[in-house]
Amino acid sequence: MDDLEAVMHLWRKRIAIISAVMALLLPGHGGQARAAAQTGRAVKLPILEIETESGKLPGDEDTSGTLRLTEACEGGACAIEASIRIRLRGNTSRRFPKKSYRLELVEADGTKRDLALCGLRADDDWILNPMYTDTSKIREAMAYWLWDEINSRGRAAAGSRLAYVEVWLNGAYHGLYCLQERIDRKQVGADKAMGILYKVVENDRPEVAELLNAGSAETCGGLALAFAGSAVESIWAPAADYMAILNGDAPGGGARLSRQNAVDYALWSLLVQARDNHFKNMFIHCAWEDGGYVLYRIPWDLNHTFGDLWDGESPETNYVTYGISAFALDDGMKALIEADPTLLDGMRTRWAELRAGPITEKRILDKAHALFETLYPAILQDTARWPACGMGEGSAANIRDIEDFIRVTLARMDGMLGS
Repeated sequence: MDDLEAVMHLWRKRIAIISAVMALLLPGHGGQARAAAQTGRAVKLPILEIETESGKLPGDEDTSGTLRLTEACEGGACAIEASIRIRLRGNTSRRFPKKSYRLELVEADGTKRDLALCGLRADDDWILNPMYTDTSKIREAMAYWLWDEINSRGRAAAGSRLAYVEVWLNGAYHGLYCLQERIDRKQVGADKAMGILYKVVENDRPEVAELLNAGSAETCGGLALAFAGSAVESIWAPAADYMAILNGDAPGGGARLSRQNAVDYALWSLLVQARDNHFKNMFIHCAWEDGGYVLYRIPWDLNHTFGDLWDGESPETNYVTYGISAFALDDGMKALIEADPTLLDGMRTRWAELRAGPITEKRILDKAHALFETLYPAILQDTARWPACGMGEGSAANIRDIEDFIRVTLARMDGMLGS
């Protein structure tokens, strides 16, 4: 038995003991006693308790309620309480029993209330990510962390950040979640007058003419408008330029895709095998720089990474399977390289920089192991609550798959980009 397996075996025994003690001592699972018991155990994850006014689970419409966040702090446990509105979010994720939620913090009069939660930014608008198809519970966190390591454009292409919390909903344990920042104007520092932010939610590619004629529509094809500055005259013109670039044509409006961001995104996409983020599942920040728009792509919705492949026909495997697939460039980088093959040299140079700096096998494996070992008791408890999204067979369900994926992919990328 190696060190990691020994840790896993120990935590299996501990979680069984903890569950038995809680069943005996906390039959009603009262909020205060539950939080004290949870934060008093060896692994101290924040406890997020949500009570809805109706006593029912949140649905499509806003439901009022209260939030209590208890987390470890110097000298003991600290708690934050707030009034909230909560509702379901997501598209494909709605089919799963463990739901994704949008959480808004409000004052007593219903106005927005910004709070910094779990060391993340101060905001009123939050996501509760269930990680249902992420059976390892660390792939999304690892993918966002690697984007933060690779992104060289700073805030203009800043990704989301997240923190793990254990959620209790209306007095019942609801599972391990990620409390997650939204990607919005605040996150990327978009200019309030001229900035634009799109969210690409589907693979439905709009035509250039369709975008130019979209007027003030909030969506066009697979693109949705997330933000437009007060002085923007044509909200879809930069999107039309983006589609022209992907089509291999000259952008008529003068917007350009950041070459360094394109290199970063391509390398990140190859490294984590983000096949579901080649066109959709990204944000496009149109930053107003020197009298024109520069387009920065930011990854989003990263559950299908690290060998996790969508299999929509197999509910018995939670709609996913595991596999290391052939390399494929994202759509933006393919278009840029077809127009300028020398950009491959930029990819090689940037990869050499990353391999000499933050992207090493040891550093990535150490990060994965640290996350997995910290979360393991919570993963077991989540698995007991939601067995279908637990650590079963046939998907990227455990740390061994992720170890294998990291080692194989780094070697393949070195072979491809080192020559």
